[in-house]
Amino acid sequence: MGRRIVLLIAAAAIAAVGTALVYTYAKNADDRAMEDQSPVTVLVAKTEIPAGTPVRQAAESGAFEQRDVPSATAIDGAMSSVEPIEEQVALTMIFPNQQLSTQMFGKTVAGSSVLPIPPGNIAVSFQFTDPARVAGFVKPGSKVVVFLTIGPGNGSQNQQDESTRVLLPEALVMGVGPTTAAPQSDTSKSDEENANTEQIPRALLTLALTDVQAAKLVYGSQHGTLYLGLLNDQSKVSGELAVRGQNLFQ
Repeated sequence: MGRRIVLLIAAAAIAAVGTALVYTYAKNADDRAMEDQSPVTVLVAKTEIPAGTPVRQAAESGAFEQRDVPSATAIDGAMSSVEPIEEQVALTMIFPNQQLSTQMFGKTVAGSSVLPIPPGNIAVSFQFTDPARVAGFVKPGSKVVVFLTIGPGNGSQNQQDESTRVLLPEALVMGVGPTTAAPQSDTSKSDEENANTEQIPRALLTLALTDVQAAKLVYGSQHGTLYLGLLNDQSKVSGELAVRGQNLFQ
């Protein structure tokens, strides 16, 4: 009996040592992998932060934390501290585990909206599906090109078939609202069939536009389908071609 107990204790000890070695190896492997990816420290939201929340108030309530992430996954304008934005407020809803960037915050304007609307512009909101807003990569401060697909009888220049072309070559995104699930309806189906249609995530995007640009987007959203493209400083948008079935493969 004594020999059996000794063997059991030895086996348990060996198993514990083996587990510890595996854990240590895995942790070291993760650390090496992180080092190979040039980790950077970013600030991440721990809780939901509504638009208009003062940064100082959110920080005092423990709404932020620092995390190390691979540099390739850090968003544009990512911050490691709230010091540069201590006196600002959130310009849009911020969700848990979302990286924070300077573009998400700004100063309030006394007696007006939280949104810092550029001079001469107005703020207008439109709803976009996830693919139409570049899979969620569009953030406050992003610049986008707006495409419109529109069919005959709805304002398109070609009355024979629908076409897609650039509606606005550049627009500034001021805010990104919460995502909702909206059913994709099909007028060719019955109400019962549409009831079982897949739910498509949609989000409200607020753009800074002139009155003419806003009117174009309002009309386009009511009579066609809007789609965004994300721009950077090197992006080029000609807007010359209206793509339709006849020239799709030219």
